[in-house]
Amino acid sequence: MVWLAQEEIQTIRDHIATGDKLDQLWQCLVQRVEKQTGTLKLVQPGDTIEWWHLAWERISDAAFVYAINRDERVGEWLKHNVHEIINRPGTDWHGPSFRGRAVPQYGVLETTHVGMAVAEAYGLCPELFSESERALIFEKIKDECQAPCKLSLDNMSSKRGNLSNWFMVLLNGFGTSSILLDDREAVLEAIAHYQTAFRMFNADSYGESLQYWNYAAHHLSNFQEMLTRYDPELAKQTDLMCYARCIPWAVHSLMYMKPLGTSEEKIMPRSLNFGDSAAIFRPSANLLLQVAKRAKEESPQLAGLARWLFEETYSVLELERNELATFGFINSFQFMSLLHYAEAAAPLSPEAAGLPLSQEFEAGNVIIRDGWQNNGTVMGMQAGYDVLNVTSHNHMDQGSFILAHHNERFFIDPGHACYRLETQAKSIATFSHNTWTFQVEGQKDPLVQQTIEGVNFWNPQESLVKREVVSSKDGITVVRSDLEALYGPSILKAERTWVTSFPNVMMIIDRITTDVPVKTQTHFMLNNRDSKLQTNLYSDTKIVLRRGGAATKFFLMDSFSGNVSSSCDRKLSWGFMHDYYHSLPNQDGQGKEGSALRVTYENNEYAKEHVMVYAFAMDAIDNITGWHIFNYAPNVYLVESPNRDGGLTVEVKSDGGLVIKDNGTGSVYRLEEGGELLKEISDEINPLS
Repeated sequence: MVWLAQEEIQTIRDHIATGDKLDQLWQCLVQRVEKQTGTLKLVQPGDTIEWWHLAWERISDAAFVYAINRDERVGEWLKHNVHEIINRPGTDWHGPSFRGRAVPQYGVLETTHVGMAVAEAYGLCPELFSESERALIFEKIKDECQAPCKLSLDNMSSKRGNLSNWFMVLLNGFGTSSILLDDREAVLEAIAHYQTAFRMFNADSYGESLQYWNYAAHHLSNFQEMLTRYDPELAKQTDLMCYARCIPWAVHSLMYMKPLGTSEEKIMPRSLNFGDSAAIFRPSANLLLQVAKRAKEESPQLAGLARWLFEETYSVLELERNELATFGFINSFQFMSLLHYAEAAAPLSPEAAGLPLSQEFEAGNVIIRDGWQNNGTVMGMQAGYDVLNVTSHNHMDQGSFILAHHNERFFIDPGHACYRLETQAKSIATFSHNTWTFQVEGQKDPLVQQTIEGVNFWNPQESLVKREVVSSKDGITVVRSDLEALYGPSILKAERTWVTSFPNVMMIIDRITTDVPVKTQTHFMLNNRDSKLQTNLYSDTKIVLRRGGAATKFFLMDSFSGNVSSSCDRKLSWGFMHDYYHSLPNQDGQGKEGSALRVTYENNEYAKEHVMVYAFAMDAIDNITGWHIFNYAPNVYLVESPNRDGGLTVEVKSDGGLVIKDNGTGSVYRLEEGGELLKEISDEINPLS
């Protein structure tokens, strides 16, 4: 098998010192390898993770650099570390102690990563190893990677259980090991498993989370590339479109690029990070550029968008590190990116591709923005999902939302911390998201959402959360979702409606119906990750938030228990906001308690019906005082711009219908219960005119 064709080597050498992007990738890779091979050890001074979690990227980086420029020092480092790994006992190949041990040993994530490191070192640089070393490499790959990965894959398939990203990772380990060993029967078995993996993706998204889509797809794409080099005809049986179709999801999810801390730091990508996903997120460059190269003929749009997303999020390559890359903590590029780049499709921007400014996805996200080129407003909601083919890494977060304005996140998702921390359990909980819990009269513990863990394509079931309305017209978008099934039989209706007119205005209308008296506890999680959130508690129902150069007015406009206006208690508490996952506790990226501020409104009266209306106005910090929010009339709410030439007026009908007026244009829109947003065209006098 040819792991690195001579023409690929020549392409890289031709681009070296030309100053183009491919040369920049190469120079950055060389600098990275110099730093990562500073001592003869695999783990370098300053690294924060254990060897399993950096072995693949670090060893494959060095192997590729050696294959291109024959740096003897790098070759010595590479041979030493591969020799050290293959002389470790087999149990060392199977991850930290929390992964567990068994006889026979089953494969875990670390099994694949260690196996990939050794396989790619040999595949790229076979001349570095003697015959006896080759024999030991092949023996270890067979016994400690191929066999354990096969055992896990067979167990997952036979149990027809909850498949997840693990299946794709183990498939990469099993398939690539089989290719290295030239075990054709096993390669055919891996291809059969690929067909299972293909069905684990939804049509436009992936049921675990955005980050775990990338982790799963990154491994599938690597196996697909190895298979293409092994036997191009066999590779035709592995269709990359299952994960390539999710590229628009990643494009819509990207919010902005900015430094994580001070302005002197390098810019980092921020994405809508629902569930166990990192706020610091961009897809792996290998994945983006493989789609940009391989999908050109079948889907020029997806290929162009993938290339655009690469150029947008990898615009600055200097100081790139990949210590936290291949486990999906902070994604970067590996050597395969250099092999794809020259033949990748030209970038296609979201505007040129005709992507809408509001879009819903099967995994449950609805994403709305006011433009692609400005730093206005971006919002994502968990507003109901289709039947999901995989479900892991979900939070109890339906009805929640993330809202950013002028490159500042105000309303947040907590993200995820080290899984073995109590902090992670709190981060998953319903009360750590922008949604509800319910206090039932006479009960101690509140009602919280149930997770959707366990649903998969072997046993599909109807969605528990109904996305009833997603409708846009003239820059106004209405989204409505009913979450009642997540809370159990006592909750008969748990309906949330978002009305947006971005970049400046949003309203939320919550309608709750129960068969026992409850108090609704509505939680809002605010971004205080750097202790720079300024909170002005103007009154019990009026809050002004400031971060950086942006500000948000956030008012509880009305609260009804039954048909009677009622008051709410406002409670403040602290939560967690995490930037990115780390496998170890007490590391950068993990938010401290207080990195999120929780605002909770709770009804003062137990009742079987509750209606709450919230209004939001967003603008630059110097302009926020000019926005005014008030009750225009009973059940009519007005958000008015500083010059009284914009904003929204919304009337909430008793049956859930809405009448919406764009204060700038004077246009009026109606939403009937269960219907779509329709523009008013009659000459009748409207109650909002």
